Amino acid sequence: MPEIRVAAACAQVVADQTVSSEVVLSILSRAHDKETSPEPLPLSSQLPLLMIIPVVDCSRYDLLLSGGAHGTA
Repeated sequence: MPEIRVAAACAQVVADQTVSSEVVLSILSRAHDKETSPEPLPLSSQLPLLMIIPVVDCSRYDLLLSGGAHGTA
């Protein structure tokens, strides 16, 4: 294993403040993984186009977290 890759992994864990041998080994093992991007899906003429962007409403999740509406948290 080239020393340059090991040095770069060590520099990354120091910068991320996650210094441990396991993290260094994880970074080095991920370097062998091939990055593949998925094929883009073709657009179907049968799908409607969104005219209004949906608005995210997190209040339902807040209600679950507080134990309401069947929440158990």
